[in-house]
Amino acid sequence: YPATSGNVDDAIISDVWVTPPETKDLYTEKLVYLPHSYFVNDHKQLYPRPFKTTPQRKDHGLKDSNVVLGNFGQLYKVEPRLFDVWSNIVHRVDNSTLWLLKFPEEAVKRLKDQSKKKKLKGDKLVLSGLLPIDSHLDIKATADIGL
Repeated sequence: YPATSGNVDDAIISDVWVTPPETKDLYTEKLVYLPHSYFVNDHKQLYPRPFKTTPQRKDHGLKDSNVVLGNFGQLYKVEPRLFDVWSNIVHRVDNSTLWLLKFPEEAVKRLKDQSKKKKLKGDKLVLSGLLPIDSHLDIKATADIGL
């Protein structure tokens, strides 16, 4: 938790990006800086580069010639107003595709109903199932723009 506890804790483990040194006066705790990031994960080890595979857009129903806007969050996070914005972008940009994750399955029918209302037809909307954990980053990297 990268914010002050309000005098409950003695110290906060952080880094210079999350808690810049010039903000130290805003904290009641002592700031203990880690050299890189306070957020510990093994992302770099799980997903080393270069890519293990060379994913092809066509394998996911996407055209190489299209501008692909991708979002891989769960569909319940896509509120109607946000979907309106994305739909407007896709309508205004020739040869563009909105690429979303087909998850959870219960949300797909509603998304398709909204797509019809927004007149997203053909390759303007592509839905993909859950992607394999060992190659999902490689596949998602084929999108031109992450939403």
